[in-house]
Amino acid sequence: MKFIVIGPYHSGKTSFIRIATRGQSISINRSGTTISYDFGRSYFLDIRVDIYGTPGEERFGFMREIVSIGADGVFLIIDSTDKSKDKDVYELWKLYNKILKEVPLLVLANKQDLPNARCAEDLIEDMKFLAETPIIETSMVTGYGVFKALNMMVYLALANLYPVLIFLKKTRTFRAASILSGLSTSDIAKIARYLEIRGLINVRWSEKKIMIPQNVVEVLQGIKYIKDRSMSLKDMLKKANKVKEFVKRAGFY
Repeated sequence: MKFIVIGPYHSGKTSFIRIATRGQSISINRSGTTISYDFGRSYFLDIRVDIYGTPGEERFGFMREIVSIGADGVFLIIDSTDKSKDKDVYELWKLYNKILKEVPLLVLANKQDLPNARCAEDLIEDMKFLAETPIIETSMVTGYGVFKALNMMVYLALANLYPVLIFLKKTRTFRAASILSGLSTSDIAKIARYLEIRGLINVRWSEKKIMIPQNVVEVLQGIKYIKDRSMSLKDMLKKANKVKEFVKRAGFY
């Protein structure tokens, strides 16, 4: 899966990626400031997670849209000690809603190790636009909350894909999926390719058969307690029909 990290200048993006990937990361920077992007790789339940950090300075903002193509989730990191950057947080939140609103957003209230750090409730009071967004308190100094945030994002991202994955699990073949959903077999192939690249399904391309790995099945079983259990196949198909836009957003045209 591909996650993007955004946030104002010096909010802790590079440190988050370094900790979340246990040091398996690189940073393209100058004098400690990211000028292109950070990159790191981690694993959760054998699901590969690639994390990209974007520059905080606005003059490098064009990189955000480039790096964000195909994202499955977005971390917005906030310096909870610095109210002067709340306006920057709002601008980034607006940018998220413009280019990535279809994927989950998780806010990290960083620098909780400092005495003047605002808790999640205080941040919502100061920035009411975050009221409907999950917030996790973190510290990039101690590592507090980092892996909780990473694990939650994997679940949020898979919950976002839940209808499509369950639909493919039920249909199992390109032909059955295309007939039931009204998509063409080539559209189903694009969906399968997208999910296969992320390690979320296995595909026997010669037979056009779809299989869901056991580790993904286990996560889906956990998600079913979060999602509405009454979701019908009709509801799933309705959401599956929106996958064309999802695939296009991911860069498959």
